Amino acid sequence: MAGNIGPAVGCAGSVLWMQGEGEANVFQRGLKKAFEPLRELGYVGMIDLNTIVTDEGVFGIEWTPRIGYDGTCNLTRLLPVDFGEFMWRVASNKPIPQLTPRDSFCASIVLSIPPYPMHGTPKMYREGVPILGLTTDKLESFFARDVRTEENNEDRFETAGVDGWIGSVLACGPTIHDAYSSAYEMVKSLKIADMMYRNDLEPTLVKRYLELREGGWLKTSYGKV
Repeated sequence: MAGNIGPAVGCAGSVLWMQGEGEANVFQRGLKKAFEPLRELGYVGMIDLNTIVTDEGVFGIEWTPRIGYDGTCNLTRLLPVDFGEFMWRVASNKPIPQLTPRDSFCASIVLSIPPYPMHGTPKMYREGVPILGLTTDKLESFFARDVRTEENNEDRFETAGVDGWIGSVLACGPTIHDAYSSAYEMVKSLKIADMMYRNDLEPTLVKRYLELREGGWLKTSYGKV
């Protein structure tokens, strides 16, 4: 548990940026190898390839052809065009407009309550837990997952009782530090009984980002941390 408030589980948060012109080495030696087989299958859509990167190369460990992680929501906050239009153009093989990102980085923090991440356990207090501080105007900065409106008040939110993974706070900024500073400020504005989240995401992700960049896997000219 990070600071006794967040379990050490996968998908605890993400930081995303748009590469811009040119291709990063990690992309060329990883996901790009799948392009031809995907074209032959006629596949159009999102691809998530989780990898281990070492001095010897890029090794895929999980292949996920679907939309569903908060990383996709991070992308929608950076794209300068409507996400629906973007996906339609990709699916229809239409020209893509100039995709200059709206910001440099988008960071996310997963919020959850017990018994997440356990499965097959009693529901405990998952359903109907008030999500105080989350308002309709804040949904632009929130990826809602285990969330519903209260029965008699559509302006108030509560947990829906799916699995305890409530959703993710999203924030953009010119650096990873700026993005995460804004994200954690929003987390502080929310009050949820037994809320869990990692409070050590920024230093962990900055370390990995710098290792990839300094190792030649990313475009060295892109972004400050």
